[in-house]
Amino acid sequence: RDDGGMVDQELSGWASRGRVVTDEGVLPDGVVVVEGDRIVLVAPWEAARTSAWAARVDGLGASDDTLVPGLIDLHCHGGGGASFPDAPDVATAVVAAREHLRAGTTSLVASLVTASPETLLERTAVLADLADAGEIVGIHLEGPFLSVARCGAQDPDLMQAPDVGL
Repeated sequence: RDDGGMVDQELSGWASRGRVVTDEGVLPDGVVVVEGDRIVLVAPWEAARTSAWAARVDGLGASDDTLVPGLIDLHCHGGGGASFPDAPDVATAVVAAREHLRAGTTSLVASLVTASPETLLERTAVLADLADAGEIVGIHLEGPFLSVARCGAQDPDLMQAPDVGL
């Protein structure tokens, strides 16, 4: 749910009816029931009406909505006008994270590009705070421990040998 940019992690429960896309196919008239932070039922409408969750789904009208699983984004550099590689503070980085969470991404890994060791340490400290707050699930560094010959779009001048301390 989006309430002004905040993803509500403490939902008491809700149900929604519509076309439900699952890993096994599409339910043309299905129901999704959520309790707290858990999906407790995904079922065809008729089965939901006789399930343990019947009281929760009672009164749900037919809907043209399509319900799909949320995206788990494993490589995200930013969004909403903010960039993880350029974010000097949590307030800036959270703009990017929440842009994706608002649009249906359920989890994201913030990606950084190759930079100086000092910059990478600053950015990972910012992103660690976001991870601790549950806004992101991880941090991905594209360098600097890459081959200069195969560094792609990364700055070859910033490549270095692997350094466990860094």
